[in-house]
Amino acid sequence: MKLSELEYDTLDGCKCGQEEFFVLASGVKEYEIPELVRALYRLVEQKCLSWSRGRGKPPWSNQPLPKGSLQEYVAVRQAAGEVLSEYPSVCDEYKFWTTEHGITFLRDEDKPISHEERERERRERSEGQ
Repeated sequence: MKLSELEYDTLDGCKCGQEEFFVLASGVKEYEIPELVRALYRLVEQKCLSWSRGRGKPPWSNQPLPKGSLQEYVAVRQAAGEVLSEYPSVCDEYKFWTTEHGITFLRDEDKPISHEERERERRERSEGQ
């Protein structure tokens, strides 16, 4: 799968934990929001991103986003006069997380360090002292 720059940046931005829509939106210009929405749909559809919606720590879904749900979310927020790059007050927020499959599309230097690798590096540093 060939990724656009925006899709790559989205996977990279969501690789270490949940990233909320408003944070992703803060990285693009207002006129690029439809492109961001298309990228999120495509990445979820290709199983590169998991998603959830709501407060707290809801379960992550590997299911496709309901058709039109992100467009509706954006429309509701814009109708309320909200700035998309700020946390929403009129509806629940979407959150995204790069899946293991999505990680495979990142360049080696951009892939997150696993817990095991971090521990090994920590042990090597402490043994070297």
